[in-house]
Amino acid sequence: MGPNWLSAKDEDGHRRLDQPDDYVRVEIAAALNRDIPVIPVLIDGARVPKARELPNDIAALTRRHAVEVRNSHFRRDADGLTEQIREVLKLKRTASGCKFIAPAVAVIALVVLGLIGAYEKRNGFAALATF
Repeated sequence: MGPNWLSAKDEDGHRRLDQPDDYVRVEIAAALNRDIPVIPVLIDGARVPKARELPNDIAALTRRHAVEVRNSHFRRDADGLTEQIREVLKLKRTASGCKFIAPAVAVIALVVLGLIGAYEKRNGFAALATF
């Protein structure tokens, strides 16, 4: 989530998150609905939104532990994100066996990469693509 994630608009001026077919919203809602771990990644000082700022199907995102990734500390922050993903996967493996590991990794990766990609495209920022 970048600083403008909540207010990002489509070409018609409508907030993207309010559209039921927005790919980021669809991915987050699907993961939350299936109880797949989602780790919000905060970029460049972004904050975790309040539940009332999000559509109902993704409002539970606000109850997830977020990880901050700052350009000035990218390596350290990316290492922290990697460690958090490992912990989530370890807990999932312990709680329910290995059958959810691949989908969890896939969803986490898609959400993180999708958010970073959208952020880069919107802001013309390429430095985060190097990890």
